[in-house]
Amino acid sequence: LTKNQQRFLIGLTNEPPGTRPFSSKFLRRYKLGPASSAQRVVESLLERDIIDHDNSSFVILDRFLRLWIQKLQIEKHKRL
Repeated sequence: LTKNQQRFLIGLTNEPPGTRPFSSKFLRRYKLGPASSAQRVVESLLERDIIDHDNSSFVILDRFLRLWIQKLQIEKHKRL
């Protein structure tokens, strides 16, 4: 996955359900650049069946991928 794809997935994992991933707050927090870049990220992740639509947001389809990302984030914060 590209850096932006990774950042987007981390954002989905860290934020509460229903978070708007194209909001300026989300884009800044996860360093995704402009909304158009995030849209391309979403399109590629949708095509690869990694995420799916959930109302006005998205979800990671594979539960174990989501848990793995969460675990990596916890370990990263422990090292800091």
